[in-house]
Amino acid sequence: MHDGYEHGYSTRSPNLASRRPMPADFWETYVRIGWADIRDHYGTHTRVIRRWIREAGYPELAAARTAYLKAKRDRERPERERRARLAKLARQFHDW
Repeated sequence: MHDGYEHGYSTRSPNLASRRPMPADFWETYVRIGWADIRDHYGTHTRVIRRWIREAGYPELAAARTAYLKAKRDRERPERERRARLAKLARQFHDW
């Protein structure tokens, strides 16, 4: 029985772009760049990106993105704190 799906995407869709298979590096790329830039990165429609997210497993993908952002903030925290201290010192000495 043919259910209209082959190779993980719909073969019934008249739009060829909507049949585009999920790239092998989608998971890593989405975790790194997020929703805002993923469409431009792959040059495809939002519907296709949403389908890829469903195929990748949204809860796991969202959790991986959250963990990545937390780790990134933790890595950048010392630099942000250093800049804040320098800005505070600059304000203090500017008024001196």
